[in-house]
Amino acid sequence: MALQTLTAQHPLLMNRRMAARLRGNDLVSQATFGLTCSCGFAGEDPLPAAFPDLAPLSVAEAEAFLATQCAPDVRRRCPDCAKAAPVDAARLFLWSQHAGADVILERVNEVPCWRSASGNPPLEPLSREHKSVKAALADQLLRAAGFLVALPGGADHMSLVTTAAALLPDSALPRLAHARFALVAGDEATALESLRAAAGSADGSAPACRQLGALLAELALRHQDGELLNRALDWLDQALSLDPGHPGTSLVVGRLFVSTGNYADALEHLALASAEKELALDADHLRGVALLQLGRADESLQVFESLAERHPEDLDVLRMRAWTRAKSGDKTGARAELEQLAAAHPEDEETQTFRALLEEDEDAAPR
Repeated sequence: MALQTLTAQHPLLMNRRMAARLRGNDLVSQATFGLTCSCGFAGEDPLPAAFPDLAPLSVAEAEAFLATQCAPDVRRRCPDCAKAAPVDAARLFLWSQHAGADVILERVNEVPCWRSASGNPPLEPLSREHKSVKAALADQLLRAAGFLVALPGGADHMSLVTTAAALLPDSALPRLAHARFALVAGDEATALESLRAAAGSADGSAPACRQLGALLAELALRHQDGELLNRALDWLDQALSLDPGHPGTSLVVGRLFVSTGNYADALEHLALASAEKELALDADHLRGVALLQLGRADESLQVFESLAERHPEDLDVLRMRAWTRAKSGDKTGARAELEQLAAAHPEDEETQTFRALLEEDEDAAPR
């Protein structure tokens, strides 16, 4: 067999496990291939291929897809000599947010085999009807639906959600996807109905608690509804108890606290989220706002100066740097920064608003 023995230390499996902590169900499917080349190479190509559009509707469809990747006429570049080499085995990695791990479909000697990186023991063969296999397929459908909803032309994302729900009728995640898409469409009544249904089966699942809390928080802030806000915080607390320090949950909680004026409590959560590179811009921006509202303008200015070094083209960051500079006492420097921004981006109304606010602030200052 040209594939290396699958263990928990498989390089791609380890990389995907770390990436999924941040990306969750947005982690796309990947595959590695076993090659036997005329140059003498016989093994697994360490460079994986990505399949972002993959969303099989059934076990048979997933197995058929992998079979096409191993067809006799398929060739892939040999990692040793770079020539085209035949594929004699393949391994497809499907991230499952339900399991918090990959489910792997292998094809060796034309025989498919399913395995899960979770479970006890992990990576043992699974039956085609195993719940972990169904969960992995459902999660691919939910991920694909999330991509389709953003496309113009009314792509049929809801049919994928319906299929996912049929695969896992007791799961909260398809209901949460339905609620999220209803909110995008402006149908709050349907969204609330789906959220109530999801709440009945969300306990014990960190992804479900996190998504439920985030959606309830969005509705609570939109309508300034204290009851919904408390329910959102309860679900987010449960998500953090199930998965302490999760950066995505920490960012949601931090943003919620900033939006409700709870700035001191927001700082701890935003610091956790800031440690993740892909979340650092949002987390640090919110952290700078919280520090400013707490009267710690000098610290806030340090945050926005650091952000401006890392993101010199981000107008939101540059405007806030100027504003915090003014609040730190350097109104002359702040005015110069805003004037420079206005000259470079005359169409930007937000910069003009900040300039007007600074003028009002100066007029109101005691002489």
